[in-house]
Amino acid sequence: MLVAACTGGGNSTPSTTGAGALAQLDDVVAPEWTPTTRSDELLQTIGNSAGDVTVQQAIDAFSVTYTPMPGATPSSLPAGDGVGTHTARRLIEAARSQLAPEQLAVLDSRDAGAQDAVLIPVPGGDTSTTASTTASTTASTPSRW
Repeated sequence: MLVAACTGGGNSTPSTTGAGALAQLDDVVAPEWTPTTRSDELLQTIGNSAGDVTVQQAIDAFSVTYTPMPGATPSSLPAGDGVGTHTARRLIEAARSQLAPEQLAVLDSRDAGAQDAVLIPVPGGDTSTTASTTASTTASTPSRW
């Protein structure tokens, strides 16, 4: 226990009583993290890039998230869950002008089956909301709407 004795002269001198001084503890050091999937590895690399994402990282992110792309970096790690569809798409679109023709073909093929917008019925209303998404052409509107 630490007790401070006050004197009228304005000086306070700490004194220890009881069990004595506290023991000095070792610093807490977190173990080094090692990614277990290619997705985690890419997220770590992209996160450490300070916003300077390379074309190769964009290709790798798209490849691990959507579909294999020519020129993607091979990895012995399992793919994982991807880097997120929005992130992968944003990165590859930013690098589009620097992609090889076979890489552009993969993007064009992927885009060919996607609709840019889908009308989503609003329950209880006679208007629809437009949402950017990919949708199947066989999707149907629930009968309750």
